Amino acid sequence: MLSRVAQQGDNTVPSFVIPVSGLRSFFTLLAEANAAFVDFPESSLRVEVRDSLALQQLAQGIQRGISEVSLPSEWIQQVLDTAQEWQSPTLIFRASLYLPGHSEQLEGLLPSHLGLKDEAGVEMALKGIWGELFRARSLFYWQQAGIELKQLRLAVLVQPIQSAIASGKVEVENKIARIHATWGLGHSWVRGEVDPDLYIVDLETGKVQSQKLGHKLIHYALDPTLKECLQRYPSSEAKLREFALEEKPLGELIQLVQEVTPKGHDSRIEWTYCQSLESEDAHILITQFDSFLPKRKSPPLQEVLMAKDRQDSLFVKGIPASPGEIIASTYLITGSVTALEQIPSGCILVTDYLTPDWLPLIQNAVGVIVEAGGLTSHVAIIARELGIPAIVSAKNATKLITMGETIRLDGDKGEVHRDIQPKPEIAKVLPETEMSPSPRKEIVLGTDLFVNLSQTASIATAKALSVNGVGLLRSELMLLPLWKQRSLQEWLEPQYQEELVANIEELIIQFACAFTPQPVFYRSVDWRSADFGILSHSETELNPLLGMRGTLRYQYHSRLFEAELQALKRLYEQGYNNIRLIVPFVRSVGEFSFCRDRAIQFGLTNYPYFQLWLMAEVPSVLWLLPQYQQAGVQGIAIGTNDLSQLLLGFDHTQPELATLIKQQYPVLSAFLKELIIKAKQLNLPCTICGEVTQEYPQLIRDLVDWGIDGISVAPEAVESVRIAIAQAEKKLLLEAARKQLIIDK
Repeated sequence: MLSRVAQQGDNTVPSFVIPVSGLRSFFTLLAEANAAFVDFPESSLRVEVRDSLALQQLAQGIQRGISEVSLPSEWIQQVLDTAQEWQSPTLIFRASLYLPGHSEQLEGLLPSHLGLKDEAGVEMALKGIWGELFRARSLFYWQQAGIELKQLRLAVLVQPIQSAIASGKVEVENKIARIHATWGLGHSWVRGEVDPDLYIVDLETGKVQSQKLGHKLIHYALDPTLKECLQRYPSSEAKLREFALEEKPLGELIQLVQEVTPKGHDSRIEWTYCQSLESEDAHILITQFDSFLPKRKSPPLQEVLMAKDRQDSLFVKGIPASPGEIIASTYLITGSVTALEQIPSGCILVTDYLTPDWLPLIQNAVGVIVEAGGLTSHVAIIARELGIPAIVSAKNATKLITMGETIRLDGDKGEVHRDIQPKPEIAKVLPETEMSPSPRKEIVLGTDLFVNLSQTASIATAKALSVNGVGLLRSELMLLPLWKQRSLQEWLEPQYQEELVANIEELIIQFACAFTPQPVFYRSVDWRSADFGILSHSETELNPLLGMRGTLRYQYHSRLFEAELQALKRLYEQGYNNIRLIVPFVRSVGEFSFCRDRAIQFGLTNYPYFQLWLMAEVPSVLWLLPQYQQAGVQGIAIGTNDLSQLLLGFDHTQPELATLIKQQYPVLSAFLKELIIKAKQLNLPCTICGEVTQEYPQLIRDLVDWGIDGISVAPEAVESVRIAIAQAEKKLLLEAARKQLIIDK
């Protein structure tokens, strides 16, 4: 297919092919050199593939045999002569495998090999690419797919290779192109070491429908002076914040895809963006191309390979984000925001990524499966609050799950099954049935137990939990339904200001009314461009965690905060005096003072029950707490999600870092102890409302011991945390009684 594209005059990397006959000749060479390969590959090489030791031993034996064979010098010289005119000192050998009667997706099964343009480099790369057919992973796949070794027809595509500015792949399906792009050579995304940028493009118009910045921590480049010419480098801070393709090369790639994809066909393209060896100009070049008629896809390679590790009907696994089990049909979404508007109720939503503006639609679903995200992502928080099962970081979920199929989602284990029989020990969650809370013996606590909320649909369930109020009302998630009506940028225009205030008031009043006279701690919007850029069409923040967010943003863009203050004032005027205001991500006393002055300006401080708290999320709060108190802080709410990131230096949204974060738990615990004790010394009320008490149940005993005033958790954790608090308080009372008994004696 690549040669046809080249004949059309489109930008392709020059290449030549070592035909299938080269592989056959290599088999003959093996048989002549080693008697063990006399019947190779006609012998079936059958082995129990689930016996990993036997499989590895067989594969290693074949690889040793291949390494011991020397290729004829004329073979190597023929490759060098053909590649002589290429200026690049390095060659790449790509597998082009044809399997008659099979249509399996083989991406990633046979990786490419690099070699310097000399005798040793060519021999090593050729034996490496032919040897890939007999790795343990490949042998497992051939046997599972019922493919005989003699059916394997492997040609080798040889191309010059040079360090690239960017590279990636394009998947065209139904006139929609999904463009993946990363820095440097494509080895990083082939090996799964980066999360590439993603562009969704309508090929009929050439317009980019959406784009998402990836996580490109590393990149690969060539260094021909080294024996291992492919080198791995960390990406610079600037590259981490930038898309790999600027407007011009992206437009060039889109035009190229439009030109080479035959009408009515889908296609798969690999590309590179590199500087020309003849000039300083950079161009998009196609390195691999395949075109095919649209048809129902066979199970992808990943699904077959996962069969080795799965049991029974398990075929997708992720991180448990919200407990429960549900059996329902699926609704698949990959990339298109507009498609979300048609999501039917009562289904399990399966998607690759959920941006904040899509989250209100979760309320229509009975379960959620997301390929990205962590335990503290927005989707995980809302799913736990709504009480619907959810798993995140479910790799390849959108490839393995098909639209409309009936599956069983197990949010407790983070598993998806095609066996739709529910587990007998777990009650099935029915979409039309509200599960009433089970009767319990009332436990009286000395420590306040609050609930974290954001969705009005959760109020009735949360109120029945017998909590002391709402410890954290997440405004960002509560206000999301408003952004469906118009963008945040439009809402902030003067003509919509009154309507915006009225909407905020209407939402908050539902929580205030339901929980009165218990307090509702409303956290004003922590407006981060990473979350809300798509809502407001605003700038892309270079570093959303540490950039223009929290109370700092209020000083530059105050309209939304002022609308929140105006709504709170109206609520107090109506007699709802149980609302407390928490300002988020405060980095300095000056930022807090700005918020206090605005509250005074709106007359909120005239109401005796009004309180102004701050979220303790920045580690400097420990040392600034006396100054904050002097500036008028009336309490602190510890937000452990951001606090742990800044204190430990780990991004809590990356599931692969969870183990590292847990290793540093003693550091977080020591910091919390010192902060709570200092708050008690200053007579400042102190609560904690992050996810940390659910991740580390042993922390609850310590929090009670240090004197925490309140703990706020997701609705599904209320009962377990209630019991843990009661046990901690009982133990403290018992210890105090014993000490008093000793003193009396």
